[in-house]
Amino acid sequence: MRPDKIKFVKNGMLFLFILVVTILALNHLYISLVQHNLISYRKEVLYAEDLNTFKNKEIEFAFFGDSHATFAVNPLYINNSYNFGINHGNYIETYYKLRKIVEQDNLKVDTIFLELDLHTFSGTFNEPQDRFSNLEIAGEMLSLREISELREESWWSIIMERYFPVFGGGMSLTESVITKPKLTSLYFGWEKHTKDFSQLEDNTKKDYAYGKYNVHFGENPVRISKVPLIYFIKTLTYAKDNKIKVIFIKYPVSKEYDEMITNKNIQKEDYYTRIFAYVDEILGEEFVVLDYYGLFFDNPEYFNDDDHLNYIGAEVFSRKISEDLNSCIDEGPEMNKNVC
Repeated sequence: MRPDKIKFVKNGMLFLFILVVTILALNHLYISLVQHNLISYRKEVLYAEDLNTFKNKEIEFAFFGDSHATFAVNPLYINNSYNFGINHGNYIETYYKLRKIVEQDNLKVDTIFLELDLHTFSGTFNEPQDRFSNLEIAGEMLSLREISELREESWWSIIMERYFPVFGGGMSLTESVITKPKLTSLYFGWEKHTKDFSQLEDNTKKDYAYGKYNVHFGENPVRISKVPLIYFIKTLTYAKDNKIKVIFIKYPVSKEYDEMITNKNIQKEDYYTRIFAYVDEILGEEFVVLDYYGLFFDNPEYFNDDDHLNYIGAEVFSRKISEDLNSCIDEGPEMNKNVC
């Protein structure tokens, strides 16, 4: 081989080597500075530590849901409880999370609390690409092949996102290097948020509510999406098969949020009639509904934004849940009469 060709090949190999090393270094940096600071990852790390604190690896109350649950339920005020909520979570993730807790973590759960809010099954809120946002965590619950099917994405794109998250996350890495991120305080899965919705102007509150309406419903007319409904049913069936009691919660929202969805003709009664028809078929009357939807209409100071509680609201709300649970337990068998 001619010397100039040998030199070209050597330079090419050196370039490829430097490129691979740079990509691996940046990817490692991204995982350390960005991915491992994500709240989903931090919650999983803390849960692994908290798991050792559960007496006899048993827990009485386990809360599941999306950010409504993660913001609202502070286990400090509910004895022997844990918050397993997932921001922008859905019933696909709830099902696999519950299964992991019971089968892999060997945690005995007495009662699960499942979120049943107006947006829970909506098509807009349950777009396939939004499922399993943290693949490092999701990979502990199901295979990447299954994730690719549920997200309706190619297996190779899931592989790349799982093992090389830096691709597509360059801006986040740059921001983390320049500005140290402010991490949300966590306690037994609960997230502490400190904003005060009452301090906003009325027009700003309405803008918040309109923005959230678009996130929850938008232009997608599907009120009950098929896939999350299937996994909701699977979750109920799994709970029943494992003798886990079920309590449903409708989380509190602000008056502005309620006014917005009312103006947008989001139906409530028909929606819940359809959902509870499935519940009745599986559980019969063996469940409880705690309806807190309008609990804080006159307390905007309890909200972080239009539909999430701040840390003050979370304390008041969690104490309320604890009181209601004690009332239900005192009533004995009457606890299983749908509304506590």
